[in-house]
Formats: sequence, C-alpha cells, structure tokens
Amino acid sequence: MPINKASGMIWLLTSFLFIAMAILYLGNSPYYIGVGVSGVTLSQTLIWKDWKEVKFGTIPNIIFWTVLIPFHLKEYKKAKEFAPSLFYIRIELFAIR
Repeated sequence: MPINKASGMIWLLTSFLFIAMAILYLGNSPYYIGVGVSGVTLSQTLIWKDWKEVKFGTIPNIIFWTVLIPFHLKEYKKAKEFAPSLFYIRIELFAIR
C-alpha cells in the first residue's frame, strides 16, 4: 500500500523529532527526553497503522524506549530534588516585595 501525502508528512515530522532529540542531547539540554518520547510515540503509532510494511521499525523504538525511560527517571528525580528549593526562593522573593 503506498503512503499517502498526509502520512508521509507525519513520517517526516517524526524524523525531525528524532533529529531534534539528537541535537538537544548533544547540546546537553534536558528537553531531549520529551522530544524523544514524542518521536518514539508518534513513530510507533504510525507503525501500528501500517504494521505489515513497517513492523520492524518497532525494534529501534524499543531501543529508544529502553534508553529514554531511565534518563527520564533520572532527570525527574533531579527536578524533584531541585523543585523545593525553587519553591522557597519564590516565597522569599514575594516576601521581600
């Protein structure tokens, strides 16, 4: 079954998300996790839609998930530890005014 124009555009968006994830990762930005999860989720959704033609694309998605989930949990723990200090800084700033 040939890919229609809309589906092709969504595949293109997915590839841009993967490229953006790599650039953000190389730039040490914590946002690469969200972009990567979005890319993998969109990719897997498209794979389920056209399962017969692209089922082997699930293999790289599984690899991405096994890498992204631990990094996400690590960043979440860091943010959770950092968040209370931000809360107290905000309270102090409002108290000064």
